[in-house]
Amino acid sequence: RSLCDWSSDVCSSDLHERKQETNTQIIALCDLYGRNRNENAQRAGVSASSVYGDFRKMLEKQKEVDAVWVATSDNWHAEVAIAALEAGKHVYCEKPMCKTVEEAYQIYDAVKKSGKKFQVGSQGCSDMKWHVARKVVADGRIGHVVVGQG
Repeated sequence: RSLCDWSSDVCSSDLHERKQETNTQIIALCDLYGRNRNENAQRAGVSASSVYGDFRKMLEKQKEVDAVWVATSDNWHAEVAIAALEAGKHVYCEKPMCKTVEEAYQIYDAVKKSGKKFQVGSQGCSDMKWHVARKVVADGRIGHVVVGQG
């Protein structure tokens, strides 16, 4: 699967680090901030011609993209997700999915119309620190755990 991203999060995530295992490749990247764009494109191995400051241009030019990871500021989630769905892309959208009930219905309609997969993720739960914490507890390294808070 090829993927494009609107953020720097993917470049530092398990998705990039485990690209062989997950059968993914970041082939385009979009970020408003030039420094983030350039640093993360280099880290992910994305060519300069596939790095964008405007998600609309990325969706227009990156026809081979299968899925989009939406990790923008919260106020952009719905607009970017809907545009990606309308462009025929599967979407992983970080929480919150949107800011209003109206946007939720618009996303719902876009998913139904496109027939593409849409997932809202609490990506923080996938952070490696929680896997390490689980192992520490499972191995009994901190004694009997009654309650935990993170």
